[in-house]
Order: sequence, then C-alpha cells, then structure tokens
Amino acid sequence: MFCLSCVARIAPQKNHALLLKAFAQGPASDPNAHLVLVGEGALREQLEQQAKNLACRPSPLPRAAGRYSDVLGAMDVFVLSSDYEGNPLS
Repeated sequence: MFCLSCVARIAPQKNHALLLKAFAQGPASDPNAHLVLVGEGALREQLEQQAKNLACRPSPLPRAAGRYSDVLGAMDVFVLSSDYEGNPLS
C-alpha cells in the first residue's frame, strides 16, 4: 500500500477539492494507492460528497484518525494543495 496524506483543517484555502480531483485522475487507478485526508472543518460534508462522486474508495476522510503520531507513521507522502498559507508549517 502507498499512502498519500494531508493533515489540515478542511477550509477553502487548503483546496482539498483539487487534491481529490488530482488523486482521482491519477493515483486512484492503482489499487495500492490511498489518499487520507485528516482534519475537520466547514467543508467536510461537501468534500465527502465530492469523494463519493469521484468514486474514491475507501473514503479518504476518516472520522477518527487516531493520534497525530499514528497518522505520521502511516503516511508515505505528505501532500498539501493549499492555494495560500499565512504561515505554512509542513
């Protein structure tokens, strides 16, 4: 398994929608590739619907991801699709 992960607040400037679209157009064709989006925010339901529409399975938005260190240990690549960041710390 190959895991792409984004740990970020689900907000407009983070542009998770772009990340989902890019994943669906490329890496999702490999059954070993997984995208995990960890975070909460006002756009979560909209993002979940987009994932369903793009047929991203399993859902890239887990309801509980465990401790931050668990997420870091599971990811192979950290991805961030932000349009802008005030003070990026990645």
